[in-house]
Amino acid sequence: MQGFMFRSVIRGFRTSCGLDSRIKRRHTHKPFWQIKKSNQVPNEPLTFENKAWIAGLSPLKEEFAPWERQNWERSSIRSGIIAQKIGLAPLWTKSGVRIMSTLLQVKDNHVVRYIPAEEYASTHVGEKIKAPKGITDTPRGLNPVLVVGADSRDPSTFTKGYCGLFNGSGVSPKRILSRFIVSPNAILKPGTPLYASHFQVGAYVDVRGTGIRRGFQGVMKRWGFHGMPSDNRGATKTHRRPGSIGSGCQKSRVWPGQKLPGLMGGNKMIMPALQILRINHKEGVLYVTGQGIPGNTGDFVQVFDTRHPVKSLKESPKFFPTCIT
Repeated sequence: MQGFMFRSVIRGFRTSCGLDSRIKRRHTHKPFWQIKKSNQVPNEPLTFENKAWIAGLSPLKEEFAPWERQNWERSSIRSGIIAQKIGLAPLWTKSGVRIMSTLLQVKDNHVVRYIPAEEYASTHVGEKIKAPKGITDTPRGLNPVLVVGADSRDPSTFTKGYCGLFNGSGVSPKRILSRFIVSPNAILKPGTPLYASHFQVGAYVDVRGTGIRRGFQGVMKRWGFHGMPSDNRGATKTHRRPGSIGSGCQKSRVWPGQKLPGLMGGNKMIMPALQILRINHKEGVLYVTGQGIPGNTGDFVQVFDTRHPVKSLKESPKFFPTCIT
């Protein structure tokens, strides 16, 4: 009697009818209502006749094809990429030497716009570069410019005018935009993706970014002042103050450049000639030497080939002008 009641209770926990549980289902093929994923086509050779016929029907028109590649020269300047600082990690060489490296992740990078040299020279920034303040010599020439974007976002979060910047490239609106000066033989078509494979292990790069913002600081933290004497020396309310900043004789004013309290950090800076120790192509991560790259974890930096006269490229990189897959 107790066993019969136990079996009755167990039957009450079933989530399907008894008939469904007794049906044997075969899984040798997919259900007929699922959309066919791929189509098997015969492997026929591509001839000149059917190649022209396919070119007329293919959606990959000539206007969407990459621009023609050119040869590398010693004076060539490639485009840079935008990377996100994601942390630090130690690496060890084969001899056991420990090297601290910074991880820079390259994700969702695309060329947004190509600006010719003539058009860039007519802009406000181009005029300042072409004829710097205080120089009256012959204006120097300018190179073309590529605008690179990273970190795609929902177009509804941006204004209509900002989204219009990406109409010519056919990519989603980017949150981060950077401008890179390139040589005429290293230009890229708008819409071209950029990966971590743009660089190679052992190459040297320059990293440009914004330093950590420290806020409003006094002279002791901002400039390293020693400070006034302690209380037992007779000082009162002047322990962390700068002291005299002028005099009443010849220096009867505060001269420009005087070290005073103010906002600290947040300056643009470049870390030159950093070597790439390792590249994770699957995740798009660059392992760069050092741990002094400007910015907090999560900030974006610009990475480009170094301009150092000794450690710059002496031969053509593996991919020029970039890695096109």
